[in-house]
Amino acid sequence: MARANEGNCVSNRDDLAFRGPAEVIHFVVVAGTRSAVDRLSPRLLPSLDATCYFEGARLEKTAASRNWAVAAISTPDPMCPLRLAADDDAVVVLNGAALGRRGDQAQLGAQMLEQFKWAGSPAVSAALEGTYNFVGVAPSTGLRAFVDFSGLWPLYWREGPGFAVFSNRSTTVAETVGEQGWDLRALAWVIGHANLFGDRMPAQSV
Repeated sequence: MARANEGNCVSNRDDLAFRGPAEVIHFVVVAGTRSAVDRLSPRLLPSLDATCYFEGARLEKTAASRNWAVAAISTPDPMCPLRLAADDDAVVVLNGAALGRRGDQAQLGAQMLEQFKWAGSPAVSAALEGTYNFVGVAPSTGLRAFVDFSGLWPLYWREGPGFAVFSNRSTTVAETVGEQGWDLRALAWVIGHANLFGDRMPAQSV
């Protein structure tokens, strides 16, 4: 099990289980080729620090294969403490008001990791209730990222040569890939209509 080191940053261990609340977990995941992950993984925690609006425990982990890396910031939540779980091969992270149908909220992340590794995203969605988003990467099932039908906890992403980045904040994705500008068309929709049309975010290239 991973343990916090100095500075509240959890580093690579054989496995990892991170405890934090739905409302205040802030995460970013990159998956892709080894060269792309090696290039982007050092940017994950700095990107969270640059775009996070709360203080909390910080963690990072990279797969033994170097095909994915994850970083997150969160604070304790007694109602559903396990939101991110990983071993050397696979990782899952879920955000939002997610409820396990089995009723064991304390081990929700660990359960979803096993479900995803052996049966993929259909097993995960069948085991969850509530509103949430989910990102998982495993050799057996590949990369999957989805939200529940309500869309109340969106995911933001950017695909590039050999990689994909996912986060629950659009500005974190932009920061991770080094985009500093704004998409003026999307920004104009927000300013003029208080809404967005299409799949482009105000944060450029997200």
